[in-house]
Amino acid sequence: MRYSLAAALVALSFTVQAAAQGKKNKKEEAAGPSLAEGGDPVDEETSDDGRFTPKGKTGKLKEKTKKKTKEDKIEEIPRKKINVFADILAVWGTPPEPDAQPIYDKDESVTAFGFIIGGTYDIDPAFSLGLRIPYSRADFDATRMFSIPLEGSSGALGNPEIIGQYRMKLSPGVFVPIDFGLGAPFAQGDPDPTSANHPAAAKAMTNRTMDAGTGWHDSELYYVGRVPVKASVGYLRQRTTWNFHASTKLVAAPKIRGALELEGDLPQPNDADVEEYQYNPVALRNLTEVGAAWNPWAGLWIGLDAWLGINLIDEINRISAATPPSAFQWVLEPGLGYDLGFLKLNLSYIKPLGGRLEDIQGARLTGEMGF
Repeated sequence: MRYSLAAALVALSFTVQAAAQGKKNKKEEAAGPSLAEGGDPVDEETSDDGRFTPKGKTGKLKEKTKKKTKEDKIEEIPRKKINVFADILAVWGTPPEPDAQPIYDKDESVTAFGFIIGGTYDIDPAFSLGLRIPYSRADFDATRMFSIPLEGSSGALGNPEIIGQYRMKLSPGVFVPIDFGLGAPFAQGDPDPTSANHPAAAKAMTNRTMDAGTGWHDSELYYVGRVPVKASVGYLRQRTTWNFHASTKLVAAPKIRGALELEGDLPQPNDADVEEYQYNPVALRNLTEVGAAWNPWAGLWIGLDAWLGINLIDEINRISAATPPSAFQWVLEPGLGYDLGFLKLNLSYIKPLGGRLEDIQGARLTGEMGF
Protein backbone atom coordinates (compact mmCIF):
# COMPACT_ATOMS: atom_id res chain seq x y z
CA MET A 1 0.00 0.00 0.00
CA ARG A 2 2.87 2.42 0.88
CA TYR A 3 4.62 1.49 -2.35
CA SER A 4 1.43 1.95 -4.44
CA LEU A 5 0.86 5.47 -3.01
CA ALA A 6 4.46 6.47 -3.61
CA ALA A 7 4.29 5.28 -7.22
CA ALA A 8 1.13 7.26 -7.78
CA LEU A 9 2.75 10.45 -6.44
CA VAL A 10 5.79 10.01 -8.70
CA ALA A 11 3.58 9.46 -11.76
CA LEU A 12 1.53 12.54 -10.94
CA SER A 13 4.70 14.62 -10.58
CA PHE A 14 5.95 13.61 -14.08
CA THR A 15 2.55 14.33 -15.62
CA VAL A 16 2.45 17.90 -14.18
CA GLN A 17 6.03 18.61 -15.42
CA ALA A 18 5.21 17.36 -18.93
CA ALA A 19 2.10 19.51 -19.14
CA ALA A 20 4.03 22.60 -18.04
CA GLN A 21 6.76 21.94 -20.59
CA GLY A 22 4.18 21.63 -23.37
CA LYS A 23 2.59 25.00 -22.52
CA LYS A 24 6.03 26.68 -22.49
CA ASN A 25 6.86 25.39 -25.98
CA LYS A 26 3.55 26.66 -27.36
CA LYS A 27 4.24 30.19 -25.96
CA GLU A 28 7.73 30.29 -27.54
CA GLU A 29 6.33 29.28 -30.94
CA ALA A 30 3.70 32.00 -30.73
CA ALA A 31 6.34 34.64 -29.78
CA GLY A 32 8.51 33.88 -32.86
CA PRO A 33 12.31 33.62 -33.10
CA SER A 34 14.60 35.52 -30.73
CA LEU A 35 16.91 38.43 -31.76
CA ALA A 36 19.79 36.01 -31.82
CA GLU A 37 17.99 33.72 -34.26
CA GLY A 38 16.42 36.30 -36.67
CA GLY A 39 17.26 39.70 -38.28
CA ASP A 40 17.09 43.12 -36.62
CA PRO A 41 13.43 44.28 -36.62
CA VAL A 42 14.63 47.84 -37.30
CA ASP A 43 15.74 46.73 -40.75
CA GLU A 44 12.17 45.96 -41.67
CA GLU A 45 10.68 49.21 -40.37
CA THR A 46 9.44 51.92 -42.77
CA SER A 47 8.78 55.58 -42.17
CA ASP A 48 6.22 57.68 -44.02
CA ASP A 49 5.67 61.41 -43.77
CA GLY A 50 3.22 61.97 -40.97
CA ARG A 51 1.72 64.94 -39.22
CA PHE A 52 4.92 65.47 -37.23
CA THR A 53 7.34 65.29 -40.20
CA PRO A 54 9.71 68.30 -39.76
CA LYS A 55 9.36 71.13 -42.25
CA GLY A 56 11.71 74.05 -42.86
CA LYS A 57 15.37 73.34 -43.60
CA THR A 58 15.26 69.66 -42.55
CA GLY A 59 12.15 69.02 -44.56
CA LYS A 60 13.51 70.71 -47.70
CA LEU A 61 16.73 68.78 -47.46
CA LYS A 62 14.75 65.57 -47.10
CA GLU A 63 12.64 66.38 -50.14
CA LYS A 64 15.76 67.19 -52.18
CA THR A 65 17.23 63.87 -51.14
CA LYS A 66 14.11 62.07 -52.28
CA LYS A 67 13.88 63.91 -55.63
CA LYS A 68 17.59 64.02 -56.40
CA THR A 69 18.33 62.89 -59.93
CA LYS A 70 21.57 62.37 -61.76
CA GLU A 71 22.66 65.57 -63.55
CA ASP A 72 23.45 65.41 -67.25
CA LYS A 73 27.16 65.37 -67.92
CA ILE A 74 28.33 68.33 -70.06
CA GLU A 75 30.15 67.06 -73.11
CA GLU A 76 33.10 69.34 -73.87
CA ILE A 77 34.42 69.87 -77.37
CA PRO A 78 38.00 68.56 -77.40
CA ARG A 79 40.78 70.88 -78.54
CA LYS A 80 43.40 69.86 -81.05
CA LYS A 81 47.02 70.53 -80.17
CA ILE A 82 47.80 72.03 -83.59
CA ASN A 83 45.29 74.17 -85.50
CA VAL A 84 45.79 75.72 -88.94
CA PHE A 85 43.37 78.11 -90.61
CA ALA A 86 42.87 80.32 -93.64
CA ASP A 87 40.50 83.23 -94.31
CA ILE A 88 39.65 84.12 -97.90
CA LEU A 89 38.29 87.68 -98.01
CA ALA A 90 36.39 89.72 -100.58
CA VAL A 91 35.65 93.44 -100.20
CA TRP A 92 33.74 95.81 -102.48
CA GLY A 93 32.49 99.39 -102.30
CA THR A 94 33.93 102.76 -101.38
CA PRO A 95 36.30 102.85 -98.40
CA PRO A 96 36.85 105.97 -96.29
CA GLU A 97 40.10 107.86 -96.37
CA PRO A 98 42.49 107.68 -93.42
CA ASP A 99 41.01 110.92 -92.11
CA ALA A 100 37.53 109.35 -92.28
CA GLN A 101 36.31 111.22 -95.37
CA PRO A 102 35.06 109.21 -98.37
CA ILE A 103 36.92 109.27 -101.65
CA TYR A 104 35.73 111.89 -104.11
CA ASP A 105 33.31 110.00 -106.34
CA LYS A 106 31.16 107.37 -104.64
CA ASP A 107 30.10 106.03 -108.04
CA GLU A 108 33.64 104.81 -108.47
CA SER A 109 34.61 101.87 -106.31
CA VAL A 110 37.31 99.51 -105.14
CA THR A 111 37.19 95.71 -105.24
CA ALA A 112 39.69 93.85 -103.11
CA PHE A 113 40.56 90.26 -102.35
CA GLY A 114 42.83 88.88 -99.70
CA PHE A 115 43.68 86.06 -97.38
CA ILE A 116 44.90 85.50 -93.85
CA ILE A 117 46.75 82.28 -93.17
CA GLY A 118 48.00 81.10 -89.80
CA GLY A 119 48.08 78.50 -87.11
CA THR A 120 48.30 77.93 -83.38
CA TYR A 121 50.06 75.41 -81.17
CA ASP A 122 48.84 74.45 -77.70
CA ILE A 123 51.86 74.56 -75.41
CA ASP A 124 49.56 73.20 -72.72
CA PRO A 125 45.74 72.79 -72.57
CA ALA A 126 45.32 76.37 -71.32
CA PHE A 127 47.89 78.28 -73.40
CA SER A 128 48.47 78.65 -77.15
CA LEU A 129 50.89 80.55 -79.38
CA GLY A 130 50.48 81.21 -83.07
CA LEU A 131 51.05 83.37 -86.13
CA ARG A 132 48.82 85.18 -88.68
CA ILE A 133 49.98 86.51 -92.07
CA PRO A 134 47.74 88.73 -94.28
CA TYR A 135 48.02 89.60 -97.96
CA SER A 136 45.59 91.63 -100.10
CA ARG A 137 45.10 92.87 -103.65
CA ALA A 138 42.81 95.69 -104.75
CA ASP A 139 41.40 96.77 -108.13
CA PHE A 140 40.73 100.50 -108.25
CA ASP A 141 38.02 101.44 -110.76
CA ALA A 142 39.16 104.89 -111.96
CA THR A 143 39.24 105.97 -108.33
CA ARG A 144 41.52 108.75 -107.19
CA MET A 145 42.53 109.67 -103.69
CA PHE A 146 43.40 113.34 -103.38
CA SER A 147 45.76 114.06 -106.27
CA ILE A 148 46.87 110.43 -106.56
CA PRO A 149 45.50 108.40 -109.51
CA LEU A 150 44.71 104.86 -108.32
CA GLU A 151 43.22 103.29 -111.42
CA GLY A 152 44.60 99.79 -111.79
CA SER A 153 45.61 97.07 -109.35
CA SER A 154 47.89 96.94 -106.36
CA GLY A 155 48.91 94.15 -103.99
CA ALA A 156 50.19 94.59 -100.46
CA LEU A 157 51.42 92.55 -97.54
CA GLY A 158 49.86 93.34 -94.17
CA ASN A 159 51.37 93.07 -90.69
CA PRO A 160 52.33 89.50 -89.71
CA GLU A 161 51.15 89.05 -86.14
CA ILE A 162 52.37 86.85 -83.29
CA ILE A 163 49.32 85.81 -81.30
CA GLY A 164 48.74 84.10 -77.98
CA GLN A 165 45.80 82.98 -75.89
CA TYR A 166 45.34 81.91 -72.27
CA ARG A 167 42.09 80.09 -71.47
CA MET A 168 40.90 80.36 -67.87
CA LYS A 169 38.44 77.51 -67.26
CA LEU A 170 35.48 78.40 -65.06
CA SER A 171 33.49 75.16 -65.42
CA PRO A 172 33.02 72.41 -68.04
CA GLY A 173 32.68 74.18 -71.38
CA VAL A 174 32.95 77.69 -69.92
CA PHE A 175 36.14 79.73 -70.42
CA VAL A 176 37.55 83.24 -70.11
CA PRO A 177 39.95 83.60 -73.08
CA ILE A 178 42.63 86.27 -72.76
CA ASP A 179 44.26 87.14 -76.10
CA PHE A 180 47.28 89.24 -76.98
CA GLY A 181 49.15 90.03 -80.17
CA LEU A 182 52.11 91.92 -81.53
CA GLY A 183 52.26 92.94 -85.18
CA ALA A 184 55.50 93.22 -87.12
CA PRO A 185 55.35 96.59 -88.98
CA PHE A 186 55.69 95.05 -92.45
CA ALA A 187 52.44 96.39 -93.95
CA GLN A 188 53.40 97.71 -97.37
CA GLY A 189 52.71 101.23 -98.59
CA ASP A 190 53.45 104.81 -97.76
CA PRO A 191 51.28 105.75 -94.76
CA ASP A 192 51.15 109.34 -95.99
CA PRO A 193 48.01 109.54 -98.19
CA THR A 194 49.44 112.64 -99.92
CA SER A 195 52.73 111.01 -100.84
CA ALA A 196 54.07 111.67 -104.33
CA ASN A 197 55.02 108.00 -104.49
CA HIS A 198 51.75 106.90 -106.06
CA PRO A 199 52.44 103.11 -106.16
CA ALA A 200 53.37 103.18 -102.46
CA ALA A 201 50.23 105.20 -101.64
CA ALA A 202 48.14 102.67 -103.57
CA LYS A 203 49.58 99.81 -101.50
CA ALA A 204 48.65 101.63 -98.31
CA MET A 205 45.16 102.20 -99.72
CA THR A 206 44.88 98.46 -100.41
CA ASN A 207 45.50 97.66 -96.76
CA ARG A 208 43.09 100.37 -95.61
CA THR A 209 40.43 99.09 -98.02
CA MET A 210 40.68 95.58 -96.58
CA ASP A 211 40.52 96.98 -93.04
CA ALA A 212 37.34 98.92 -93.90
CA GLY A 213 35.66 96.08 -95.81
CA THR A 214 36.09 93.66 -92.91
CA GLY A 215 34.50 96.15 -90.51
CA TRP A 216 37.68 96.96 -88.57
CA HIS A 217 37.54 93.42 -87.17
CA ASP A 218 41.28 92.79 -87.59
CA SER A 219 42.71 96.29 -87.90
CA GLU A 220 45.95 95.19 -86.24
CA LEU A 221 46.78 93.41 -89.52
CA TYR A 222 46.31 96.47 -91.75
CA TYR A 223 47.73 99.53 -89.98
CA VAL A 224 50.47 100.99 -92.22
CA GLY A 225 53.66 102.47 -90.77
CA ARG A 226 52.69 101.48 -87.22
CA VAL A 227 53.43 98.72 -84.68
CA PRO A 228 50.04 97.35 -83.61
CA VAL A 229 49.70 95.84 -80.15
CA LYS A 230 46.44 94.19 -79.10
CA ALA A 231 44.96 92.81 -75.89
CA SER A 232 41.50 91.35 -75.36
CA VAL A 233 39.46 89.48 -72.78
CA GLY A 234 36.34 87.45 -73.47
CA TYR A 235 33.79 84.92 -72.32
CA LEU A 236 33.03 81.61 -74.05
CA ARG A 237 30.26 79.12 -73.23
CA GLN A 238 30.64 76.13 -75.51
CA ARG A 239 28.41 73.09 -76.01
CA THR A 240 28.25 70.43 -78.70
CA THR A 241 25.08 71.94 -80.22
CA TRP A 242 25.49 75.69 -79.48
CA ASN A 243 27.94 78.29 -78.26
CA PHE A 244 27.99 81.89 -77.08
CA HIS A 245 30.96 84.23 -76.99
CA ALA A 246 31.73 87.85 -76.14
CA SER A 247 34.95 89.86 -76.07
CA THR A 248 36.39 93.34 -76.02
CA LYS A 249 39.67 94.20 -77.74
CA LEU A 250 41.94 97.22 -77.62
CA VAL A 251 44.45 97.86 -80.42
CA ALA A 252 47.15 100.50 -79.95
CA ALA A 253 49.28 101.36 -83.00
CA PRO A 254 52.29 103.65 -82.37
CA LYS A 255 53.62 105.34 -85.53
CA ILE A 256 57.14 104.51 -86.67
CA ARG A 257 57.13 106.16 -90.12
CA GLY A 258 55.10 108.53 -92.25
CA ALA A 259 54.34 112.26 -92.35
CA LEU A 260 51.91 114.56 -94.14
CA GLU A 261 53.69 116.25 -97.04
CA LEU A 262 50.86 117.98 -98.93
CA GLU A 263 48.32 119.10 -96.37
CA GLY A 264 46.62 121.34 -98.91
CA ASP A 265 45.63 118.32 -101.01
CA LEU A 266 43.54 116.77 -98.25
CA PRO A 267 39.82 117.23 -98.97
CA GLN A 268 37.86 119.97 -97.28
CA PRO A 269 34.90 118.38 -95.42
CA ASN A 270 31.60 120.15 -96.01
CA ASP A 271 33.52 122.93 -97.78
CA ALA A 272 34.88 124.07 -94.43
CA ASP A 273 38.40 125.41 -94.12
CA VAL A 274 40.80 123.09 -92.35
CA GLU A 275 42.89 124.78 -89.73
CA GLU A 276 45.35 121.96 -89.16
CA TYR A 277 46.03 118.30 -89.91
CA GLN A 278 47.75 116.12 -87.34
CA TYR A 279 49.34 112.75 -88.00
CA ASN A 280 48.71 111.21 -84.59
CA PRO A 281 51.69 109.41 -83.04
CA VAL A 282 49.38 106.65 -81.74
CA ALA A 283 46.19 105.30 -83.28
CA LEU A 284 43.81 103.63 -80.83
CA ARG A 285 40.76 101.49 -81.60
CA ASN A 286 38.40 99.39 -79.47
CA LEU A 287 36.19 96.57 -80.73
CA THR A 288 33.53 94.88 -78.57
CA GLU A 289 31.89 91.77 -80.02
CA VAL A 290 29.12 89.30 -79.14
CA GLY A 291 28.09 86.23 -81.08
CA ALA A 292 26.27 82.93 -80.95
CA ALA A 293 25.99 79.82 -83.11
CA TRP A 294 23.54 76.93 -83.20
CA ASN A 295 23.78 73.41 -84.62
CA PRO A 296 20.21 72.52 -85.81
CA TRP A 297 21.31 69.18 -87.24
CA ALA A 298 24.43 67.15 -87.83
CA GLY A 299 27.31 69.16 -89.23
CA LEU A 300 25.44 72.39 -90.01
CA TRP A 301 25.95 75.58 -87.99
CA ILE A 302 24.07 78.89 -88.14
CA GLY A 303 25.67 81.91 -86.47
CA LEU A 304 25.55 85.65 -86.03
CA ASP A 305 28.25 88.02 -84.78
CA ALA A 306 27.85 91.72 -84.06
CA TRP A 307 30.41 94.25 -82.93
CA LEU A 308 30.91 97.89 -82.16
CA GLY A 309 34.14 99.54 -83.27
CA ILE A 310 35.25 102.81 -81.72
CA ASN A 311 38.04 104.92 -83.17
CA LEU A 312 39.36 106.41 -79.96
CA ILE A 313 42.26 108.08 -81.79
CA ASP A 314 42.30 108.34 -85.60
CA GLU A 315 45.43 107.96 -87.70
CA ILE A 316 44.95 111.50 -89.01
CA ASN A 317 43.26 114.18 -86.97
CA ARG A 318 41.63 117.10 -88.79
CA ILE A 319 41.00 120.35 -86.92
CA SER A 320 38.27 122.32 -88.66
CA ALA A 321 34.88 123.94 -88.21
CA ALA A 322 33.20 120.95 -89.86
CA THR A 323 31.30 118.37 -87.85
CA PRO A 324 33.71 115.50 -87.22
CA PRO A 325 32.71 112.02 -88.35
CA SER A 326 31.31 109.63 -85.77
CA ALA A 327 33.82 107.52 -83.91
CA PHE A 328 31.34 104.61 -83.64
CA GLN A 329 30.79 101.84 -86.14
CA TRP A 330 28.29 98.95 -85.86
CA VAL A 331 28.83 95.80 -87.93
CA LEU A 332 26.84 92.57 -88.41
CA GLU A 333 28.27 89.25 -89.65
CA PRO A 334 25.73 86.44 -90.24
CA GLY A 335 27.19 83.13 -91.33
CA LEU A 336 26.74 79.45 -92.15
CA GLY A 337 29.20 76.73 -91.24
CA TYR A 338 29.66 73.02 -91.80
CA ASP A 339 31.78 70.60 -89.78
CA LEU A 340 33.24 67.80 -91.92
CA GLY A 341 35.13 66.35 -88.97
CA PHE A 342 38.60 66.84 -90.39
CA LEU A 343 37.73 70.32 -91.76
CA LYS A 344 35.48 73.13 -90.50
CA LEU A 345 34.14 75.62 -93.06
CA ASN A 346 32.35 78.91 -92.42
CA LEU A 347 30.98 81.44 -94.92
CA SER A 348 29.86 84.86 -93.66
CA TYR A 349 28.73 88.27 -94.92
CA ILE A 350 30.14 91.44 -93.32
CA LYS A 351 27.77 94.41 -93.32
CA PRO A 352 28.64 97.75 -91.65
CA LEU A 353 25.56 99.60 -90.44
CA GLY A 354 25.89 103.28 -91.36
CA GLY A 355 28.87 105.20 -89.99
CA ARG A 356 32.15 105.67 -91.80
CA LEU A 357 31.96 102.26 -93.45
CA GLU A 358 28.42 102.52 -94.83
CA ASP A 359 29.63 102.42 -98.45
CA ILE A 360 31.70 99.23 -98.21
CA GLN A 361 31.06 95.59 -97.30
CA GLY A 362 32.73 92.21 -97.45
CA ALA A 363 32.55 88.42 -97.23
CA ARG A 364 34.69 85.85 -95.47
CA LEU A 365 35.29 82.13 -96.11
CA THR A 366 37.15 80.42 -93.28
CA GLY A 367 38.60 76.94 -93.20
CA GLU A 368 40.13 75.33 -90.10
CA MET A 369 41.82 71.98 -89.47
CA GLY A 370 43.10 70.48 -86.24
CA PHE A 371 45.71 67.80 -85.60
